[in-house]
Amino acid sequence: MRIKESDIKKIVANINESLGLNPVECATRYIVGSYRFESAYGGHRVVKIVSTCGCINTLPGMSGFDNKRDLYNKIRLFNPVKES
Repeated sequence: MRIKESDIKKIVANINESLGLNPVECATRYIVGSYRFESAYGGHRVVKIVSTCGCINTLPGMSGFDNKRDLYNKIRLFNPVKES
């Protein structure tokens, strides 16, 4: 199965929605506590927004940029409710 950017974005939107955040707003603004999909240099990652100026934290086990398949597999296992 081919993993597309839209597949990962759907998972990120579901995570934000499960936290009571508006997924559309999270994709366009820096909302503290929300998660965001990023791409650069052919790699992809999901980060958590920690300040209104756009400071981020990488998620546990997700340092750097991954290919889409690896990121998809990692993010499917991620549960923000358990994160400390």
